[in-house]
Amino acid sequence: MFCDRVQIVLLEHRGRQQQHNAADVCINRRSMQPRLITYLVGGLNGLRPRKAKRHAGNIRVDWPTRSAAGSSQV
Repeated sequence: MFCDRVQIVLLEHRGRQQQHNAADVCINRRSMQPRLITYLVGGLNGLRPRKAKRHAGNIRVDWPTRSAAGSSQV
């Protein structure tokens, strides 16, 4: 994924048309421009994939805890 984004920038630097570069990387021609703008704004770090935001866990506080040895009560 990151390698494809860097490849787009390198192919664009060669001066070829975007439709040929998009065909080489196997993406849509319209996907090229946002990646190039991201590179111009943020450099190589802008091309790195971002981590998805995670939701908070739903661990209930009122659950009884077990001892490390296990529960001997029945």
